[in-house]
Amino acid sequence: MSKSCSNEFEVEMVAGLVEYLVAGNEYNLNDIAILTPYNGQLAALTRRLSSICYIWLSDKDRDTLLRNDLLSQELAVAGMRARVSVLDMLRVATV
Repeated sequence: MSKSCSNEFEVEMVAGLVEYLVAGNEYNLNDIAILTPYNGQLAALTRRLSSICYIWLSDKDRDTLLRNDLLSQELAVAGMRARVSVLDMLRVATV
């Protein structure tokens, strides 16, 4: 049983919008922030978007996702280990 809400259609729609905005060269990843009220949706967005860019998660969100087994340790620390400036990362967070 899921511990939080998630909608795959919305995840794909948001991922497509991020790709579209960045591909248009009008926006950089650091110009975009994705906010969601659900931890399950945050985890799904993080998994999906991590295949196309580095994701920045706050410590609070990262800890919550790990504590609730919504995200793997490897994916949760991927952005932390990357030698990429936080300015080049996409921000994804709960509200």
